[in-house]
Amino acid sequence: MMVKKILLLALGMLYLLNTPVFAETYEISGSGKYVAGASESLNDAKQHALEEAMRQVVEKAGVMVTSYSQLYNAELTKDETTIIASRIIKIKNKSFNTKLVSDSGIEVLASIDAVVNTDDIDLNKIKADNTELNDKYNKLREENEYNAEKIKAQDDYNKLSSALYWKYRNGNVISESYYKFLKEKYKNKKAHQIPFSDLESMFKRCMYDNRYSEAGAIASIGALDSYSPIDTGHYALLEAEVYIVKQSSPTMALRLLNDVKRVIPNNSMSLKSDREKFEAYYQIIDRYVKYWTPKMYKYSSKTVYFYGDRTLKNKLSN
Repeated sequence: MMVKKILLLALGMLYLLNTPVFAETYEISGSGKYVAGASESLNDAKQHALEEAMRQVVEKAGVMVTSYSQLYNAELTKDETTIIASRIIKIKNKSFNTKLVSDSGIEVLASIDAVVNTDDIDLNKIKADNTELNDKYNKLREENEYNAEKIKAQDDYNKLSSALYWKYRNGNVISESYYKFLKEKYKNKKAHQIPFSDLESMFKRCMYDNRYSEAGAIASIGALDSYSPIDTGHYALLEAEVYIVKQSSPTMALRLLNDVKRVIPNNSMSLKSDREKFEAYYQIIDRYVKYWTPKMYKYSSKTVYFYGDRTLKNKLSN
């Protein structure tokens, strides 16, 4: 008989523990004060004071939300508690009192009377909503980070193009008459038969005059006809500069730089200036193509080099 009573009592206690708590309504209030200066409007001052009063109300409602969640063994983050608290508040009344505190200062006191009903707390819905918001936030953050990198890639590309343009515009160049003289002198010669200094001078003159097609042709001839892979890499680097300044084909600039990559960076015989230029150019152009022409990025990065089968392959095997 005693055992039966104990079992009935235990069952009764379990029933009470699993019975939902009846909803309760609480009245809460908050106040906020703001002193407006001469340059601020009364409406702005009221808004600031109201925001402070509302913050107090949300904090008080948050205490109730925390207690409610603990009753149901639900763990909430600070942000989730604030979101729930702000949703269950029903404002009954708000008022403002103003007074002068100086010749130009106005003090505004805002008061809020509100009601909170625990029956409005839906923990599962808030959790679900918050998960969705977090997913959207993370996706938006990733998109913003990607766009920021994309804009930086464009900015770096523009800066490099501008820097190269002004390098040739402000550099020392041969006269136009001497350029024509050299052009006539070497018109039937191959690039390796032309002194390096003369070919370089002709290239610089074309870049100075914005004759980019002619400059590109000179660099291309130099890359094709040179005897050593280092010279080929040097002229391929110059031709890449033409495309960078023109901003006409970053994918072609990247392919040329991939030619350069095979012979200049790891060769102690290459010019130090060429190695430094390559490192700076490649990083910028590679990032630009990756972000702005993604469909061409894989194509531009293939090991099918612009000068590969015609020159570099044979020179590197020698």
